[in-house]
Amino acid sequence: MDLATWLLVFAAAGATTSPAHPQSEQPACVTAVDPRAAERTAARNAVIDKVVALVKQTERESVALASALSREIAAGVIEIETNGRTIVLRVKDRGSFESGSAALTSDFKPVLKIMRGVLKNTSGAIRVEGHTDDVPVRSAQFGSNLALSSARAVAVAQALFQDGSIDESRFTAIGYAATRPLVPNDSSEARARNRRVEIVIEQGLDDDVRRDLDAIRRSDSEGFQRVRIELMRRFGVSIGDA
Repeated sequence: MDLATWLLVFAAAGATTSPAHPQSEQPACVTAVDPRAAERTAARNAVIDKVVALVKQTERESVALASALSREIAAGVIEIETNGRTIVLRVKDRGSFESGSAALTSDFKPVLKIMRGVLKNTSGAIRVEGHTDDVPVRSAQFGSNLALSSARAVAVAQALFQDGSIDESRFTAIGYAATRPLVPNDSSEARARNRRVEIVIEQGLDDDVRRDLDAIRRSDSEGFQRVRIELMRRFGVSIGDA
């Protein structure tokens, strides 16, 4: 066998016995796990659970108000609404004030006494709002609906704290005139519905929840935003921005 033949045999043998190049493998996809992620999730869930408990407390206090005022609710004089940590007592114009006046009727004063008895055991800031319809007031005493609605709000607030059983510092009073109607002022019935005084009880969040929220705000800004959005969506509770 000559040299050329030996070279051909050697080349063929090398091609047969040499290991094939392994196919290039894709590197495994490794997700970095934040060891504190579970802790942050637990903190967010815990603060939401605390707010849920507070909202349930507000609902219980709203039920107590409704029970105490059941006769007036049945008569259509008062409505009660609850949204998150806010209770609204809506006092209709009928029977509470004379037309164009901010003087409380004698028939309505016993109702305010009942309210006072329940509100003194209900926590939260109390905002009394006066509302009118869109018909301009014609009165020697009041030159505008704003003046009338403000005077009515003050009259109700004073009637609630005048005996000292509720701290006056809990109260604010404001008149909105016809700027916040419940329904369009397109009929006499609608205007009657819009003439009202609302007693708004804002219970807010307690110090414990605020401390928890502040801790989340500092350590987990994205998680804080999630909590903020969730509380607003579920309960209408606003905790501000980060």
